[in-house]
Amino acid sequence: MTCARRVNILGVNVNMGCDVKAVLEKIETDFLHGGSHYICTTNPEFIMSAQKDEKFRNMINDADLSLPDGAGVVMADYYLRKMSESDVKNNIARFFIGLSKGLQTATASFSKSMNFAPKVTGVRLSEEIFKASAEKKYSVFLLGGMQRNWLGKLSSSEGEDLAQKTAERLKMYHPGVNIIGASSAFSYKEEDDEPTLKYIKDCMSKTGVEVLDFILVAYGHKKQEAWLQRNLDKIPSRVGVGVGGTFDYLSGVSKKPSDKITQFNLEWVFRLCTQPWRFSRIVRAFPLFPIKVFLESLK
Repeated sequence: MTCARRVNILGVNVNMGCDVKAVLEKIETDFLHGGSHYICTTNPEFIMSAQKDEKFRNMINDADLSLPDGAGVVMADYYLRKMSESDVKNNIARFFIGLSKGLQTATASFSKSMNFAPKVTGVRLSEEIFKASAEKKYSVFLLGGMQRNWLGKLSSSEGEDLAQKTAERLKMYHPGVNIIGASSAFSYKEEDDEPTLKYIKDCMSKTGVEVLDFILVAYGHKKQEAWLQRNLDKIPSRVGVGVGGTFDYLSGVSKKPSDKITQFNLEWVFRLCTQPWRFSRIVRAFPLFPIKVFLESLK
């Protein structure tokens, strides 16, 4: 099983065309049988950050899978496919064609019959990994995560470890899930790699795991990808996934958007209302990201 349609959006590669179940099938078929592989859940913020950070852009482009995490990415793919159908070279004509295709894309986002590629978010992929772990006993480790309040300040609750809280909740919802360890106690910094790896390996040793199947790392974009590139082979682990704020949702600390909000690709509105501290990041995803895609499509 392959996610063969690899597209380039503003210089960033993204694997399109697979839903979350097909992605898990590819992981089980290709990744869990040897070597170390890492997966990026690439959202508009990743792509915008990569415009000025070549090192981060290379991290995404070097990933074994770069998955479209969010409506903005699949809508950009849809728009660029529509623009590729036009061979008009005149700049003024192309500008108005771009506006027309952009309007089609925006309208399509509110249609149940939309022809967008499937989104594969970090939350959905993580949920599938935990289901598979409960059924097939894949070993999983949870690393990172920071609990924040409504204003974005770090939680002052003593003894709160978001990764451990997530693991406890997952064990309730997925009986038999093989989570061998979880910790938010270690930082993403390179000087912390040695104690972090020692803790992970201690958990592996206690549970009789020689090679970890999955490690989900929630340090936020750039930091988690850099950590995986440095350390995945050293654990060793078959599959590493950067999952951003996924632990917030899986632990119950933050509410997930409803199916209706997700269906109409309005997650950004939900996050703006529930996590206003993300304002600058949301603005990069919308409207700056679609504006950048539009302008680049005219060249």
